[in-house]
Parts: sequence; C-alpha cells; structure tokens
Amino acid sequence: SEKKKINENKKVYFFGGSVVWGFGSNDINTIPSHFQDISGYRTVNFGESAWTSDQSLFYLIKLIKKDHRPDYVIFINGVNDVMKCSSRYGAEDGLLKEDELNIKFSETIRSKSKTTFKNFFSIPIEIFDRIKSNFVTKEMKSTSVRYSKCLKSDFHKKIAKNVFENWKIANKLVSDYGGEFVAILEPQLIFTDTRIDTKIGFNKNNVYNEETKKIYSEILKLSQNVDYVHDFKSIYNGIDDYIFIDIGHHVSPKGNKFLANKIFTEIIE
Repeated sequence: SEKKKINENKKVYFFGGSVVWGFGSNDINTIPSHFQDISGYRTVNFGESAWTSDQSLFYLIKLIKKDHRPDYVIFINGVNDVMKCSSRYGAEDGLLKEDELNIKFSETIRSKSKTTFKNFFSIPIEIFDRIKSNFVTKEMKSTSVRYSKCLKSDFHKKIAKNVFENWKIANKLVSDYGGEFVAILEPQLIFTDTRIDTKIGFNKNNVYNEETKKIYSEILKLSQNVDYVHDFKSIYNGIDDYIFIDIGHHVSPKGNKFLANKIFTEIIE
C-alpha cells in the first residue's frame, strides 16, 4: 500500500528489546518503521538488544529530562524480563547483560540499509548478528536449578510486579506532560498457533516456557482493568504462516508489520 505523508507534528517513541530494535529484519521492516508507514506519524526506535522494562524506563526518563515530549510512548516488554529468572545477576530489577544472550558484535544487514529515522534521535546501538536458535535449550540444561528456584519461590511474582511498576511510572511521566503511554505484553511462540519451522527446535514443554506463562499470568493479574496495558501475547493467533524465526519471540518482517498495524488500528487510532 502507498505510504502516508509523515506528520511531523505527531511523534511516537518505541522502547523495548531486540524485537523492537529489529532482530531478523532490515531497518525498513522493524515494528517502528512499519508503524510510521501505517500511521503517518514520525516514529523513533529506542529499542535495544537485551533491554528489559527497567532500561526502557531509564532511557525514557533521560529523554524527558532533555525535554523530549512525544505524543505517544510505546513499551513492548516481557521476554527479557522473563530471562531474569536464569540471569546470574538474580534480581527482579536487574539489567541483563549482552553476554547473557550470547550476542556477538558485528555488522548486520541493517547496517547497510537506509534507516527511516537516522536523522532523528540516535542512541548507541549494540549490533549483533544472531542468537543461535538452540541457545535457550542449552541454557535450560545448564541452569535448570535456577529456573526451578524461580518457579518454586515468589521470584516470578517479583519480576511481574517490577514490570508493572515500571509501566506505571512510565505512564505517570508521559501523562503528566499530556502524552499517551501504551504498554504491550510481548508476543511469544508459546502462546500462538502459527506454523512452526521444525529447524528451530521448539519444545513447548521446557521450563523456560513454564516460567514465561507464570510471569505473564502475574503481569496480567496486576494490570487487570488498566487501560494502557494491552495483552498481545497471542496476537499472531490465526495466521497460517511461519511468523516466528526462533524458539521464543523474534518474528519475520511480516510479523512486525502485522503487530505495528494492530497497535495503530486497535490502540492509537
């Protein structure tokens, strides 16, 4: 479809981890880039690989202190916060490190692409080439005790509460200057019925998926009747295609466009 003319009077900031940053896509196929094309609003990508809701909030605070006043602030969180269960740093408000996700620095196809927002607010981007599709499986074997402790204790509840509190603070900050905050619970393969490529080795019964279901359930309990929180965990249900490109949460450019359209048509518009 034909792209809309950009409305420079409307600004939208996206925050999140590698899904927002654009793992698996060139720059024009990220969620923020598709959102800009669909909405016609100037859209900026503040996603970073391995970022949790904590880092998204910290960076939002920094931008607001520098007098940034976007009309919409959109957080897409969930996956990396769940990963805190296996993190050796072991705190619900801890920050994941790049090496926790086995990320290597190198050029990607995105570095060759014409970015749709390179003339707007740039931040240091930790570039990575890939996360091996069997990484989580290997981590399960080596860190199953830590995962089990997370399930058997109330640590998963603390993680969920931390995510929700970060969203509450972000909403207050954005609302105070007249903007609108949107929190989206990130889609994951475990919650959807799309086709699954056998090469990615998905196992729905592993401990990581059980941890994800527990933490997501707690987040949804805390955010019941909160109008700025949107449950997108199963957003790809009903799509008869290969949407996910790995065992967890990274999706194809088609998936990014679908999600961006849902955000605009079902929330913003």
